[in-house]
Amino acid sequence: MDYLAKNLRFLTAIPQKGQTEAAEATGLRQPTISKIVTGETGEAGYRTVAKLAAFYGVTMDDLVFRDFESTGVIPASHRPGFDDATMAQALELLYLLADARPEDRRLRRPTWATVQAAAKAIKRAEGDQRNAMANFLSELIKET
Repeated sequence: MDYLAKNLRFLTAIPQKGQTEAAEATGLRQPTISKIVTGETGEAGYRTVAKLAAFYGVTMDDLVFRDFESTGVIPASHRPGFDDATMAQALELLYLLADARPEDRRLRRPTWATVQAAAKAIKRAEGDQRNAMANFLSELIKET
């Protein structure tokens, strides 16, 4: 289940962490955040979710898939997984690949699993972007 809108409603109710403050801190437009909170928008983009997760100090995964109202908020620094820098690199890698391979539909609108696979490839490549790209593409080819 996708809890993004519900979690953002919960988080924006925190004093000094409302929609206006989130917009100012993330560079997003306040109406964009409002549309996500009210459910008026379909799916939020990965960059938007990443910026909001960073602002609220939670992981992207938690922001989308955990119900904060019933389980509470666990700060990103206390969760296992990929750090924000690795996730940002994963997104950049996917955008580069999408530009380089416009015919590959899987890269046009990557899934969360695709982003995580890109992050794993970056970790395995220890920061070497060429190796990360090669690792990711080899995994992508295996899936088909």
